[in-house]
Amino acid sequence: MAKQAIKKKDSASSSSFLANFKASLGDQALKELSWITMSDGFVKATKLPGIPEGILTLVGGHTNTGKSSLVCAAIVGAQKKNVLPVIIDTEGNFSFTYARNFGMKAEPVYGDVKRSVVDPETGEVKEVTTNEITHWEGDFVYVGNNDLLNLYGDINYADRTGASKTKEKRDIPVIEDVAECIRRFLNAQSNGELDRNILFIWDSVGSVESYESYLAKSKQNMRDAAQLKASFTDILLKLGLTRYVSSKYTDTMFFVNKVWNDNMGSMGHPTMVLTNGESLSYAARLIIKVGGESKSAISKLNAVCGGVKYNYGTETRIKIDKNQLNKPFNASAEGRMDCVSDGIIAPENLDAYKKTHLLNIVKAMNEANNSNFEASEVRFEEENTSSDE
Repeated sequence: MAKQAIKKKDSASSSSFLANFKASLGDQALKELSWITMSDGFVKATKLPGIPEGILTLVGGHTNTGKSSLVCAAIVGAQKKNVLPVIIDTEGNFSFTYARNFGMKAEPVYGDVKRSVVDPETGEVKEVTTNEITHWEGDFVYVGNNDLLNLYGDINYADRTGASKTKEKRDIPVIEDVAECIRRFLNAQSNGELDRNILFIWDSVGSVESYESYLAKSKQNMRDAAQLKASFTDILLKLGLTRYVSSKYTDTMFFVNKVWNDNMGSMGHPTMVLTNGESLSYAARLIIKVGGESKSAISKLNAVCGGVKYNYGTETRIKIDKNQLNKPFNASAEGRMDCVSDGIIAPENLDAYKKTHLLNIVKAMNEANNSNFEASEVRFEEENTSSDE
């Protein structure tokens, strides 16, 4: 049987297809990398201008290693740039007072609060009314655990349609609540209800369990990690889309992670591992670790007088553990930073800080210890609490 001649492809037709297809595409260019500026101590230690916008940054570290300081600095940087900070606090440790010392714009609102107190003499329980701070106002959104429960505590996440509700609200928030909250803000942008760039701060990943763990009354890390990844897949996709020139907005995520020690780490040394945050590591282009691998490994900055110590700050290690940013910002830098009551400074600037803030430190020291020390009586020392270099 004679072979049929192979027809040559019509090059004109191919060119027409490519031209028509390309014409149907949108703008594929990425925006120039932009930053939420951070304190000088962070910049010098990491060799980065701040927190990169349009991506997910993860921060991990043991207790008292500077994570809260980084959160406060990020909020201040966002407000200065007219980026809306959305603070999701499932850890329950956010301090507005501390953040205001850093420069966060937030004003206290006072109101009457009723409390039950016990009379120390009679043992009688009485109800008293005091005037206290009830909430804070400013250019930010704060979402605590009670807020998540009020908004999403009756959602039955086991129903994949998302249509059913539970008869009673849960008493604890879950991972899916956090995702729903973030999704709500992203949808508001899409619908034209919210015309702002957003910095999402979640403190912290690993502090709440999945809905499935809640129902089982048994927290399981593998189950929760899987749900974390599933809950955030579409959110991280939307985040990535804001990096394109065609997107009106550029959104950023800055998540703090709980950590645990992997005792099977390199050379038999314990290694810091992000709790549940490993599920988000694939999507994070920047991962920052603070403190030591197996413990805090910090130095307390103390003011000392008359046998009394007053801690006015902490020196900690900061390390870029993963960096997928473009040159020249892709270095895996490591350094140290000093977290004090009103910012993050470089260790080489600590002596200058002590001189300019001496009176404030002494005042705070006297108030904390009901003492009357003079500035000339106070000396400074660094107290190494642990070593994990």
